[in-house]
Amino acid sequence: MRDLIFIESGPCSLKKSSPVLQAYPPSSVLDRACVWGIAFGATFSFLVLLFGILRWRILVQEAKALALCKPKPATAVEMASKDDEMLFKKSKEPLSINIATFEHSLLRLCPADVLTATENFSKTHIIGDGGFGIVYKGLLPEGRTIAVKRLNGGHFQGDREFLAEMETIGKVKYENLVPLLGYCVYGDERFLIYEYMENGSLDMWLRNRADAVETLDWPVRFNIWRAPTGQADMEGGNLVGWVRCMTEMGSQDGVLDPCIPNFGQWKSQMLCVLAVARACTLDEPWKRPDMLEVVKQLKEIKLDGCGQ
Repeated sequence: MRDLIFIESGPCSLKKSSPVLQAYPPSSVLDRACVWGIAFGATFSFLVLLFGILRWRILVQEAKALALCKPKPATAVEMASKDDEMLFKKSKEPLSINIATFEHSLLRLCPADVLTATENFSKTHIIGDGGFGIVYKGLLPEGRTIAVKRLNGGHFQGDREFLAEMETIGKVKYENLVPLLGYCVYGDERFLIYEYMENGSLDMWLRNRADAVETLDWPVRFNIWRAPTGQADMEGGNLVGWVRCMTEMGSQDGVLDPCIPNFGQWKSQMLCVLAVARACTLDEPWKRPDMLEVVKQLKEIKLDGCGQ
């Protein structure tokens, strides 16, 4: 609805006043704009408040997490004891390869253990130097003396080859070989942990490198020689090991039964049977032939040798 407004006229006007029409927006439009403005402002304020509350809760949770992870102040004695305990636990970390290969479970030492045991690879702890690396004498936190071999770079292409090499070492069981206790891998560095031998190495005694020790007499040297030739395995009941050792040395004739003629066709036939037997006793089960293949190979053995 439009309102009439009277405007006073000047002296030239014919009338004292004349009506003029002026338009105003209706009240309903003004009310609707006010409602929308209030609603938008309230919604925006609510969202800002909600975002602030969520942000505050996240900050409170992060502060609680940091408070739980933050170590409490401790004395020097307590810190040393805790460090020793942590090193001891780390040194007992199980091996990630087939530990059934070894008689005793190998230990995986952390780099801190190796550095502490060898005093940062001090030259005063060097007890040997070979083609594969330098050997250091070390002391673990629990008081065990060890020998740490720091392998030279380039011998192992990766962790897989390194672990495979340790599995090979674990299969070798010989009384005059130093047992492997564990290992350490850090970046490109590879360390082998052996049991420390106080009497020195066999090479030192054979060559008398240390002038203070006496060389071994021949009876002792012969006893040391007996095991590599297979005599120790034979006497200890390890028939498979003895046959392998004799065969690798080219003395497979020595494993044949002397009561059976071992010349001519008989010898060739027995050697073929020996080859089948060796294939059936391989360390890797997946490399062994099945019974059908064994029967086939035995049938192919003829009097004139291994048939083709």
